[in-house]
Amino acid sequence: MGDNSRICKALCVAPVSVILVLVALNGEADHIFIALLPTALFFLLDAYYLALERSFREAYNGFVAKIQEGRYVVSDLYSVPPPKSLAQGMLWAMFRSFSASPGAGRRPSRGRVSAGVQ
Repeated sequence: MGDNSRICKALCVAPVSVILVLVALNGEADHIFIALLPTALFFLLDAYYLALERSFREAYNGFVAKIQEGRYVVSDLYSVPPPKSLAQGMLWAMFRSFSASPGAGRRPSRGRVSAGVQ
């Protein structure tokens, strides 16, 4: 699921680029705000995937805690429901997350290190 966030950001680039090129070709700068629509939609989808991933991670951690404490029952082995609904604030918390921001996929460049070169 972690890859879904990266894919959302990558898929957002194409429609936004096409819209910006069409606006540049037509010379109508007023229509540049149309590019905000796919950006907002992919932001919502990205936040949803991140909230879903966090929910599954919490469910997994709760399941492992049950096993470690010896509180599990056989029915727990076949059903690991998410601990809470996405509507209970987890989705809204993801909107404030750095991971959902448009620049989160970029990593700072580092100097190239070659073996044997000093």
